[in-house]
Amino acid sequence: AFTAVAQGASKMPEELDEEEQAEWEDPDPLWSRCLSLFLLVMFILWQALLCAQLDGNIDVPYMVVFIPFFISEFYYIGRDVYEGTRKIEAPDLSEIEDPNFKYAVMEKVWQEQQMKKQALGSAAWHFF
Repeated sequence: AFTAVAQGASKMPEELDEEEQAEWEDPDPLWSRCLSLFLLVMFILWQALLCAQLDGNIDVPYMVVFIPFFISEFYYIGRDVYEGTRKIEAPDLSEIEDPNFKYAVMEKVWQEQQMKKQALGSAAWHFF
């Protein structure tokens, strides 16, 4: 994870024409890699604090020991609530002539609706 962050922002492929360059989006943006590294550090810190507390090497309240865990859980709950409540942008199906393409679009919208339900269920699961 550290090397993925250390290499910096992704470079745009040189073989793209001007139109494709204008539409190009980084498939693995730097902010996403930094967030993954932060969550990994929070997990490792929580494990280290918990082991040190259980071994008796430190004497702090368990609420302090679990702060890294709570930080990562708040992130996961927030992400799931956002994914579960965001609006699904469905195109106007009356403009689509090809029945196979229309079915593919309807299938994609249905999958996104199922993912929204799953995200809200996951957010609720984090509370238990």
